Amino acid sequence: MGTFAGHALPGSFFIIFGVWALYHALKSFYAQRAHELRHSGEGGPVYINRVSYPVRGCKSGCCSRDKLCPLDSYMKTAACLIGIAGEVFTGFNKDWHFVFMVNAQHATMYSMFGVSGIVELLIFYRVFKVPITPVDTYVHMLLAGVIIVQIASNIVELFCPDKPVFALIRIWGYLVQGTWFWHVGAILYPAASFMPIWDEYLKESAVGVCNLFCYHLLIDFAAIIVFAIPMSLRLGRMDASKANSRMEFMGRISRPSEEVQPSTVREEAHVIEESEETEMWNAKQHIVPLEIAE
Repeated sequence: MGTFAGHALPGSFFIIFGVWALYHALKSFYAQRAHELRHSGEGGPVYINRVSYPVRGCKSGCCSRDKLCPLDSYMKTAACLIGIAGEVFTGFNKDWHFVFMVNAQHATMYSMFGVSGIVELLIFYRVFKVPITPVDTYVHMLLAGVIIVQIASNIVELFCPDKPVFALIRIWGYLVQGTWFWHVGAILYPAASFMPIWDEYLKESAVGVCNLFCYHLLIDFAAIIVFAIPMSLRLGRMDASKANSRMEFMGRISRPSEEVQPSTVREEAHVIEESEETEMWNAKQHIVPLEIAE
């Protein structure tokens, strides 16, 4: 695919498949509308969305089933096999060492389309077709709903990686799928004597399955809360203690240093009263002068 032809060839295949699907989808839809306008109230062709649009084929061979042949599925599978072979062959150098990893990516892309073509063929010929009861269909539809919610949560999680709520929704889906798989096995294939046997064609069985699925949602949600509460309390206390320690530490660092000023001793002037002055004067009069010996 590293050339113009390498891009033009798969582009042409996509255009061919798109035009093919567009023609048959519109043809089926307008055939239904025309029948409704001409024959109101009578049964006729019904439009149904399809991934493959078989055409009328030969009366014998692989296309003998209902005289239909899944031509687009065959073409898709063959085109992808040709693309994979071309990418692998051109990915080797002169010494036959596979060195062009881009070719490996393109071959992987072709393989996914090829798998879809093979699956369409298997569905058309009903290779793995088994009888499916209404309860069997319903339990798997509920499971598909959980998977769709998980996919939506994963997409939102890409744009909000810092929001734990979307991760918890995804984890909730994992738990629901796990517990529901166990219960579906017990409903469809009871392996023990204590497991009840369900009437898979009874309408009330579908109602009971819906109730059980809601219980799974509640129980798994409660399990998340049971896990979260003790961890939140423990980590919350640790965070609070660390936050207090940090605030105290930052407070000591940011507090301005107090300037130590030299203490000045101020002696208050003693006011001498009149009585004290009189006593001091009298004491001075009684002082006997010392004679200095010559």
